Amino acid sequence: MKTLLRFFFQGLLLLLPFVLTIYLVFLIFTALDETLFSAVGSLIGYFIQGLHPGWIETLLGILLTVAIIIL
Repeated sequence: MKTLLRFFFQGLLLLLPFVLTIYLVFLIFTALDETLFSAVGSLIGYFIQGLHPGWIETLLGILLTVAIIIL
């Protein structure tokens, strides 16, 4: 039983860097979405009256996510 628990916790320790990396990327994208994408979306929406800033912000987030995944 002790060896089973030891292997279980070793497996958790091996997965910890991957989980923390994914969480860090999530936090970075959330921060970008709330600041940079929102500002750029508002700026573009201000100059092009037909576009909604929220849609532009969402599209910028999607494009950046896809670009990072591809690269």
